[in-house]
Amino acid sequence: MEMRGSRHVFSMDYYAFRSGLLYAAPGFKLFFAVLAMALCLWGDNNGVSCFVILSVAALNIRKNRVGLKAYLHLLAIPAAFIFLGCCALALDAGYGLMDGLSALPGRARGREYE
Repeated sequence: MEMRGSRHVFSMDYYAFRSGLLYAAPGFKLFFAVLAMALCLWGDNNGVSCFVILSVAALNIRKNRVGLKAYLHLLAIPAAFIFLGCCALALDAGYGLMDGLSALPGRARGREYE
């Protein structure tokens, strides 16, 4: 159902339904994902990891028939969570924010009340 004057926003379901991998076996997709992750971990090198990420991205764009702009838009939400998590880790490592937990009620000078 299409409404006049509204901008149509494609959902994840839309891209999943028109994917070139729609009828591929789920086991193959799982094997490919585990293989890509294993290559990144086994390589233990930024160059290998970047190569695997770019290769998987190119394969996704080509096989799933998604444009580069739409693909990057779909990755924006996970990228935001990764960015916020890294910021939280950086703040904790730099300022020791977790040390403030000893000031919570029920704790006195780092020791729990008995």
